Amino acid sequence: MGRHERLFGLSLLAAVLAACTSTGVLAPGAPTPVQSSPNGSTGAPRSPSSPLPVESPSLPPAAALPTPVPLTQAAIESCPVTFPNGSTPPHERYPSPDHHGNGALWATLGPGGKIVIRPGGAKEDGSILWKMGWYRGVRGKVSVAGRRLDAPAPPAQGHYDIEGYGDLGFQAGSVHFPSEGCWEITGRVGEASLTFVTLVVKVSFDPAWPHWGPEGSVIKDYDVTDLPKTIRLIFGQHVVDGDQVTWGEGEMSVETTQGVWENRGPYPDAATQQLMVHGQPGVCVQGGRDEQGQWQAGADLGALEWTGGGFSYRVSYIEWGLGCDDLLHIAEQLS
Repeated sequence: MGRHERLFGLSLLAAVLAACTSTGVLAPGAPTPVQSSPNGSTGAPRSPSSPLPVESPSLPPAAALPTPVPLTQAAIESCPVTFPNGSTPPHERYPSPDHHGNGALWATLGPGGKIVIRPGGAKEDGSILWKMGWYRGVRGKVSVAGRRLDAPAPPAQGHYDIEGYGDLGFQAGSVHFPSEGCWEITGRVGEASLTFVTLVVKVSFDPAWPHWGPEGSVIKDYDVTDLPKTIRLIFGQHVVDGDQVTWGEGEMSVETTQGVWENRGPYPDAATQQLMVHGQPGVCVQGGRDEQGQWQAGADLGALEWTGGGFSYRVSYIEWGLGCDDLLHIAEQLS
């Protein structure tokens, strides 16, 4: 569970989860740093030697285009994903932690800067069409294009020639990704530009999704470092401060793993509660061990684990003041 330790940054949580195998889908792993245009404002593509096209280029014959290769585990782990900076576009009525901008242009990124495609979400040829809204602080038309960083692939193409949005403010549209992968995307309006990196990844199964959570909880990030076997959804509570949206303390996560966990470690009997989850036996643990290995029953963290239908599940939290009853209620509302 090393990745859980990195995600939460607390040894207490590591002790709670240390006995479990690292099979979580959206799991541990601190959010990757923001990777925007140079100086955080208008920017050029990462490599001057291979600039991104300002507008959709005329593609060469199909035979001349590189054939996309599968996304590798190494590419997932090394992709410098841009974590949204929560900058709110002017006049936007609904601030979101998924907004990312530099004062001239803004885009709405996926949670944690990632685009997770569930079964059936891709086209027959394996490409992905993803809706992505942009906001303009300067006048002009939006053009968007991108290139895959981890492997050769045809360029990503933006489709923003939708009428009715004027030349300032919000512009609806989508980006066509030829394949999954680590993609650098650049949007331009006149001389202004915004560059970020997003990870596009397909999931072979539908991860469990909660329909109830602590008040104000919203999806914050996906941990996909253990795909194709595991994915973990990370939830947080966002805080609006003027035109900036940040994340509050504490997190909750829902982890789905194909198969049955093995070698789950023992917990102190006083900290463990046996219960039934969707008709299957489960175990809830409250507390964790400190740096000296001593169990701290009053620590504000815990986890509920169970298996069923060929999958293993874990609902966990840190610094949210939950209990086993809360975790069970969350688990019962999963779909």
